[in-house]
Amino acid sequence: MKNAFAAVEWLLCQEEPEARRTAAQQLVKLEGRDAIPFLLTALGDTDWRVRREATSSAPLIAPRAAVIAALIPCLSEAQNIGLRNAAVEALVAIGAEAIGPVLGVLAALSSDGKKLAVEVLAGITDERSASALEALLETDDVNVACAAAEALAQVAKRSDELRASAVAALVRNMEGADTYFCVALLEGLKFLEAEVPWAVYAKISKNPMLRGYAVSAAALTTDPSALHLLVSTISHSTKTLVREATIVLGEKVFAGVADQGLLRIVRDAFALNPGVDAPILFLARTHDDLPARAGATVLLGLLGDPATIPTIIGALSEDGLTERAERALKLAGGDAVGPLLALARSREPSARANAISMMPVIVHSASDEVRKTLHGALRDESNEVKASALRVLATTGDADDMERIMPMVNDRDPRVSAAAAAALAPLARRYEDRALELVSDVDVTGHLASAACVVLEAIAGRAPLTSASLRFLEQAMLSTSAHVRRLAVDALAVNPTDEVIEVLQLGLADEERDVQIASMRALGRAGRSQPIEILILGARDGELVASGLSALAECSEAIAIQLAGKLIASRDALVACAAVDTLGRYTDAAARALLFKALGHPDGDVVRLALTEIVAPESDSERGLVADCLSSSNPGIRRAAIDALGKDPHRESRRIVRRRLDDESDPRVIEMILSVLASGVRAPGGL
Repeated sequence: MKNAFAAVEWLLCQEEPEARRTAAQQLVKLEGRDAIPFLLTALGDTDWRVRREATSSAPLIAPRAAVIAALIPCLSEAQNIGLRNAAVEALVAIGAEAIGPVLGVLAALSSDGKKLAVEVLAGITDERSASALEALLETDDVNVACAAAEALAQVAKRSDELRASAVAALVRNMEGADTYFCVALLEGLKFLEAEVPWAVYAKISKNPMLRGYAVSAAALTTDPSALHLLVSTISHSTKTLVREATIVLGEKVFAGVADQGLLRIVRDAFALNPGVDAPILFLARTHDDLPARAGATVLLGLLGDPATIPTIIGALSEDGLTERAERALKLAGGDAVGPLLALARSREPSARANAISMMPVIVHSASDEVRKTLHGALRDESNEVKASALRVLATTGDADDMERIMPMVNDRDPRVSAAAAAALAPLARRYEDRALELVSDVDVTGHLASAACVVLEAIAGRAPLTSASLRFLEQAMLSTSAHVRRLAVDALAVNPTDEVIEVLQLGLADEERDVQIASMRALGRAGRSQPIEILILGARDGELVASGLSALAECSEAIAIQLAGKLIASRDALVACAAVDTLGRYTDAAARALLFKALGHPDGDVVRLALTEIVAPESDSERGLVADCLSSSNPGIRRAAIDALGKDPHRESRRIVRRRLDDESDPRVIEMILSVLASGVRAPGGL
């Protein structure tokens, strides 16, 4: 022990900090009373590493009561700040045993000493430390009280048992507290994420220095006074608070759009603050602040000023604002109709399209003026505007609108023709008798044939097609227009009776791939596999084969797998790849075995795709087949094989990969081999 004493004493006198750090580390080897003077010396060292080591040693020195007694006076240290702070850390490290002695000297300490004692109590989770900190909240020394508020929150954060009492103490002391102390209390509550009654925040909201806390708390309540506070803050406050209040209120209105009581309160608050519209409009036009714009855009809708509708509409096409803008227009309601109609007649096509697309959000039944605007939009020079009008008429149109829409199903622009078909179908279901009347005398060779097919498809789901309708669709299958033939297939596919299936088989011989594919899908859903098989076996089109196999799968997965197994031997690489792609969708043993069979295909693209679909071998025979691919002259195949083997955790796969490294010359394959070997994948038993 004497040797240890002498060693520590000598080391603490050295100029080299590392020597003194070693001394601090060796303090635990000394008797407590011998170690304490050296401990204090180390705690007050000029080097932080020495102080940190001494702090760690303090709890390990016995007897601890003597150590604590020596550390307590350090709380009054005025000269050596390092010693003072290190003593605090040492007492915290010692823990609960230090609480009693610290509390015993608390009353006698200076203001600075008390703050240091508070730091000690903050670091120890104990009911005594929490109680002492709660008591210190009521001290006359505001600096100590503020430190106690922060410390109490830290202690309560670590203990559910102490949390409720701490929150109550923080709230209780806000009554009559000055601004500085109130901020500390509020920060403590914020740190604890405490649920505090709105009344507490309502009281402090009149203080400009504290209003920000009330604004944040207003997000968690629907109390009318909170809503009024947010509106008045937007109307009369600093830029920072105006922004925060706008975001909070905007989100509350957005989430509560169906709460008429909430909306009424906010509108009443707007009426009491006539200057509120200016800051909201300013934020709605601030392009570099998305959260503020989002909140302000919603509030513009609630304000209902027609002059601001263009600003709301402008937000429709911006990422992150579309939903807010739509909600704002809904809130604006009738106030937005006039500006929308005006915008629908503006020069900018995108603005016209946006204005038209939003009409259903605002008006449930189209007025004469709205209908006039929509009908005019159908003749617009912009296809974007036409498509928007058609989408609106799908929900607001009437029986007469079908006659306007039908010619547009054959429009040269695919956006317009698709929108016209999508609008005509629901109208035909809604006004079935009128729709049948419109198509009853349509010439299958005329420009309305496409529209007639759309109408017949729409109503076919309600009842079987009449013989006249079937004859029309059968004739449409012979049309010179591929578009008409494609739509005829869709209409026939709704109710695939035996008579319909005979007609659909005509589509398998169509010169247009889309018609063939649509016919195969319809026959597949009807469970007719044989004509599809015949078509696929004679096809030389990879996409057609893939679509046919998918159609077959609707009849029977077993049939699709069996046919794909035949096609993987095709010399046509596109056909074989389509078969491999189909097999890769299934997990049963038959499909997996066929994928391994594809590894023998002469085309490298087929082999590489099969290796990708296999993912990883699972047996010795499968590993052998994948390993055979490593002798391919195609480096792409070798890379795919290495990748598949690398995904297999079995040690044999890794041995195959490792052996390949000696013979491989391609840099990219070598890189993949090294990556696999470095991946660390191991099976039981290792390598």
